[in-house]
Amino acid sequence: MKPDATAGNGAAPSAPSQAAAPAAAGAVNKNLVKQGYRTATFRGELVYCRMEQVTGTNFKKERCASESRLLDEERRTKDALNAPRQAGRCVGIECS
Repeated sequence: MKPDATAGNGAAPSAPSQAAAPAAAGAVNKNLVKQGYRTATFRGELVYCRMEQVTGTNFKKERCASESRLLDEERRTKDALNAPRQAGRCVGIECS
């Protein structure tokens, strides 16, 4: 498979080597594993991979990223959902 083009600069190929993954087992984030990620090694770095649905299709694509990238994405998503809405900005059907 090809690298995940949507993941940006931290993208890893879909088939990283798993030979060194057990060596880094002490550093594995168990919360990410519970979320469905599997560990792999890419260029000597521990990455987490899982199959994700491609929007608008029935296809799935394997996405791999480092722990720091995944945690940062999760934090940014939570911040965006919890951020107060801007006053005077109407969103939805009632605004038409």
